[in-house]
Amino acid sequence: MELSLLNSILIILTMSIVVNALCQWLKMPVIIGYILVGIFVGQHAIGIISESETIKLLAEFGIVFLMFTVGLEFSLHHLLRLKKEVFGFGGLQVVLTILVTLGIGFALKMSKTESLIVGFIVAMSSTAIVLKQLTEQLEINEPYAQKSLGILLFQDLAVIPILILMPSISDLNTSAFIAELFFSLIKASLAIIAILLIGKRLLRPLLYSITNAYSLEMFTLTILFISLGAAWLTSFLGLSLALGAFLAGMMLGETEFKHQIKTDIRPFKDVLLGFFFITIGMQFNASIMLTAWHWMLLVLLALIVFKILLITFLGIFFTRSAKLATQTALILAQGGEFGFAILTVALSHHLLPQDYGQVILGALLCSMALAPIIIKHHQSIVNMLFKHTTKKQELAQTNIAHVSEHLKNHIILCGYGRVGQNIARFLEKAKIKFIAFDLDPLRVKTARLAGDNVCYGDASTYEILKLAKVDQARAVIISFINTHAAINILEQTRKHHQDLPLIVRSHDDSQTKLFLEKGATEVIPEILEASLMISSHILLLMNVHPTEVYRWIDESRQNRYNLLRFVFPGRESLSLEEIDYAKEALNVVTLTQDAYAVGKSISELSLDKHQVKITAIRRGSHRFVDPPSHMTLQEGDNIVLYGSQPNLEHVEEFLLVGEK
Repeated sequence: MELSLLNSILIILTMSIVVNALCQWLKMPVIIGYILVGIFVGQHAIGIISESETIKLLAEFGIVFLMFTVGLEFSLHHLLRLKKEVFGFGGLQVVLTILVTLGIGFALKMSKTESLIVGFIVAMSSTAIVLKQLTEQLEINEPYAQKSLGILLFQDLAVIPILILMPSISDLNTSAFIAELFFSLIKASLAIIAILLIGKRLLRPLLYSITNAYSLEMFTLTILFISLGAAWLTSFLGLSLALGAFLAGMMLGETEFKHQIKTDIRPFKDVLLGFFFITIGMQFNASIMLTAWHWMLLVLLALIVFKILLITFLGIFFTRSAKLATQTALILAQGGEFGFAILTVALSHHLLPQDYGQVILGALLCSMALAPIIIKHHQSIVNMLFKHTTKKQELAQTNIAHVSEHLKNHIILCGYGRVGQNIARFLEKAKIKFIAFDLDPLRVKTARLAGDNVCYGDASTYEILKLAKVDQARAVIISFINTHAAINILEQTRKHHQDLPLIVRSHDDSQTKLFLEKGATEVIPEILEASLMISSHILLLMNVHPTEVYRWIDESRQNRYNLLRFVFPGRESLSLEEIDYAKEALNVVTLTQDAYAVGKSISELSLDKHQVKITAIRRGSHRFVDPPSHMTLQEGDNIVLYGSQPNLEHVEEFLLVGEK
């Protein structure tokens, strides 16, 4: 029975809601439910929904938005930081998987083309499942998660030339194949350069101008246009939609709008990603499980076991940790969505027999259905495999439980370096009990010998905090500077304890907003605190009354260091740490005789709508700090402005020539 598109979508949405609720009740990964819905409604089962091109396109948009959100997390800086994982670990994983599969294929008398295609498929893992599951488990910032995402990123990049070359892959020995590879790489390079240049020069000013319009609808529409427009550009050049979306996400990930973008795009991603998994299920003929179940099981075992062994072997070389390597391997031990794309192209060009295709499809589906379960329990599996290490952990946990046995209304101190130890000294003076955690065994041993209440443990693991009686603690202090670990502690703790004070140390105020969004009660930027301390000392030496000094310092803290953010940027003097910090800075504009602002009051100019503030005016030898709104501007006035660089440039032009 052929249904209209609207009816098909309504049936899919209805069944998805039911399956989603059922999966929540059974505590099963919802991805499995989506795949089962697809199998049930597809043409190989009850057949009430056909695989229309529109539904397939909606499903492909799910991958587009997924890769867009992945790109938001992988800024250029992040990508360069993970270059070892992406290009080293990821590159070797893909290449060795293909080579080993080729060797196995030759041994099984498969053709060169068939072996190569199977190698391409096996090399891919599921970005959608891994990213979704690790995010839900609040493990996305763990070391094994970062290794896994680095490998997945290379796989997603590698699939681009694979899909381009698939039609000519049966003619591997011709010069046409080499020419096709060369032109595909040229096109990919041009697309990447074009999107990066456009992103660098246009995206930030564009988003600033849109936010100045105070329209959330326009902001969301613009984000959709950017993500889909970049996907269209790479598709137009013969590349994948996902590459363009990923690059657009990377560009936007470097702006201060990153977190709002993630919030706006999430509903589109989640719904359309559900469609993607449903369309995968629709392609599977469940009857193959009766006729060729043994072949499907064999391929499934080979896929999972082979990938675990290969990635573990490579991981030991790259991480020097068998446990970390095994965790990474377990997370990636499944087929991927791009594996389905490669399989679909291979079948459409008759590069694989149909019965081969259904067996491989069944194995991929089963591996993806098992993947969320394996990822969910990867820690338990690793603990079973590394019993010796687990015993050490159990001893450490027993020690923590013993140390914290009589603690109540205490402070949990995450990190026991110089800052953590100084905090501990003041807590001792105030007779406030505390328990501290650190990962330096020598430091822990020495401190314990001195009588400090410190234990070896990773405080970013909530189990450690539970052993330290976090439910009875007065506050948690994160005294080290590690953004990923701090976010993990904040997310895990705030999830279980809504009202517990969480104090975070940061290098400067560039991460303040992020930490506050993740649940921090207070963020202490050490650079700004150092400025306050130096200022207070010099003012006291200059005989300024202590009451005034302490009042100014207290006001600065209460206003979240607003006064200290008013900074004139330099050119070459900025350190890497100060680059983000200088996004908002001071600028001085001198009003000429024919300047637009001459003769107008500050209130008439309405600079607030441009998100720029006049902090001072110098007129001759007089300086007016925080001038009143009724003050009229005159020729020769030096106007001190505070705001972001794009807004400052816009307001400077406005003050001099007015609106164009």
